[in-house]
Amino acid sequence: MDNQEIRDEIRRRSMDIPIPDSLHPDQIEKKLENTTQHRPSVAKKLRLCVAAAASIAVICAAGASLRPILWGESPDGSSTDSIVEQTTVTEDQDHSDTTYEDIYDAIHSFQKERQSEKDASLDMAVEENFETEKSALTGSAEHSSSDKGDFSETDTQVAGIMEGDIVKTDGRHIFTIKDSTAGCTVTIYEAQGSSVNEQSHFNVSQADCEEIYIQDSILILTGNLWDSSSPVGDGTDQTDYEPYNPPASKSHITLYDISDPAAPKAIRQLSQSGVYNTSRISDGYLYTFTNYNIQPAGNYTEDEQEKFIPKLNGVIMKPEDIRLPDRKGADSYMVMTSLRLSDNGKFADSKAVLGNFDTHYMNRNHIYAVRKDYQANGDIRSTIIKYTYGQGKFSFDGSAAIRGAIHNSYYMHEYKDSFVFVYTRTSGRDTNGLCVMDQDLRLTGEISDLGVNETIYASYFIENMAYFVTYRNTDPVFAVDISDPKNPVLRSELKLPGFSSYLHSFGDNMLIGIGQGSKSYNGYDIIENRVKLSLFSIDKDYRLQEIDKILAAPNTGSCADTNHKSVFVDEERGLIGLGITDTMNTQSAYRVYRCKNGKLKKVLSVPLSESSDIYHVRGIRIEKYFYVVDTLGGIEVYNIDTWKKVK
Repeated sequence: MDNQEIRDEIRRRSMDIPIPDSLHPDQIEKKLENTTQHRPSVAKKLRLCVAAAASIAVICAAGASLRPILWGESPDGSSTDSIVEQTTVTEDQDHSDTTYEDIYDAIHSFQKERQSEKDASLDMAVEENFETEKSALTGSAEHSSSDKGDFSETDTQVAGIMEGDIVKTDGRHIFTIKDSTAGCTVTIYEAQGSSVNEQSHFNVSQADCEEIYIQDSILILTGNLWDSSSPVGDGTDQTDYEPYNPPASKSHITLYDISDPAAPKAIRQLSQSGVYNTSRISDGYLYTFTNYNIQPAGNYTEDEQEKFIPKLNGVIMKPEDIRLPDRKGADSYMVMTSLRLSDNGKFADSKAVLGNFDTHYMNRNHIYAVRKDYQANGDIRSTIIKYTYGQGKFSFDGSAAIRGAIHNSYYMHEYKDSFVFVYTRTSGRDTNGLCVMDQDLRLTGEISDLGVNETIYASYFIENMAYFVTYRNTDPVFAVDISDPKNPVLRSELKLPGFSSYLHSFGDNMLIGIGQGSKSYNGYDIIENRVKLSLFSIDKDYRLQEIDKILAAPNTGSCADTNHKSVFVDEERGLIGLGITDTMNTQSAYRVYRCKNGKLKKVLSVPLSESSDIYHVRGIRIEKYFYVVDTLGGIEVYNIDTWKKVK
């Protein structure tokens, strides 16, 4: 047996060994993205490391829980060549017959079965599968500004679906959050043109505040609660904004009455099991998603439901509200709740699903959640579950599985009666594609083998068109027409040096891209590590052309690729703002660019203090004033007609 045959035999045998999700860089990056909106301090990194270590025994449920047909086998056992395989789970939606005993048996059997395999495969998993995945952020043309007043809103994916951020405005006030060694501090400023004055501030102790919402006269904070039995940092390290604390196992929703911004009043704090992942507001309801890791087998008995069943406000969930996909076990739950904000008292509905579903797309009618499963051969498979929701109530619709990875929420989209997503498959070679499914999650059409040996870095949907960027040596920007769900058509492929890791519509028939520039050496494009803004035109046949670009200085970067909410976009006025950092001299700045007559021009550059960074800064507009808000510093105000500083 030669070396190649030996390698093939090892790989064949390793196919049966599950790879812990928590060891994969995409999972680690996901924890960093979703645990905080800013760069973690040393203390938070320590907490995340503890969480990652604890998760080694946590997230391996998927591979064993799916029927063979999902992974490329037909019912008779023969293999298929389709890049994407899917099925719809048609089990009864009524889970009233599920018992705590059923849940315990599923979890306990799964954990016992997998424990020895995890121990044996840990070293192999780290060595063979620890390769960097770029988790790109994308956008959607469904985004729109608020119609309640002349002020900007957080960049969102879907019109009518609010998303949280670290800075918010209601057109009269500016609200900011920042973490400290004691908890979270909320500051409320009155913004009257060039005049900005602090009206009040208050602390939420023993908690991280990841995001903030303003809904009428209610301020909503979401984040993680600390373990009050553990010591926190003593505050002697002034650069440490986070406490030394174990990883959170419970998240919070904290409500304040801000009808008088000068004197906010606490209303109530609700809690749910799991680390905070994301949330949305739709039609007056707050929807919150967390991921709850189950303790290892042997640490509890069947009668100790509080140790393996998620809790809401300290009360364990009912068994009929917990879904066991295919009646299989797992090491974690996705927990989702709804809260009617006008009631601000108790959860309207709640569901939990066994499995690490940590990527979510939500529009006005449906919620899609995705679980990624990393295979020993380097491939990634994803499971999608779908819920219909309305008036705070969840209704399970079905599930599907694909042979590929949906790395980010913004890879997904609904167009008319179709569910559309872009994916990357990594088995043997990297390849990308687009799939269209019907409302029952049955495959209707697809395009595959796009950007071979490249990885998707960004995508953006405009009605019937899907635009996405892949990168390895060049920067192909693909335009796919999904008007016919049975026959998606590639309309355009534009290849450019560098890559865009953020896309957004930018006025009529244009796209803006933010990424990294490159330079050609001996026929290869090498990334220069400098921020690049690209302006694309879209003609009547959907062909793309880069009509202008701006390259920042060498050794610069932005956080647009990891947090789309950090980017300010005003399509009507042709403005785009973002933080840019210089990695060589550590000088950061917030910059605003204007597009006029197809040309980009820098109109504002605000240096940031050495104590801050671009992760903590947002740009917002109220009428004709632009506010550069540093949550760790202060607020500077500029007139958007002259771009001169007025405060």
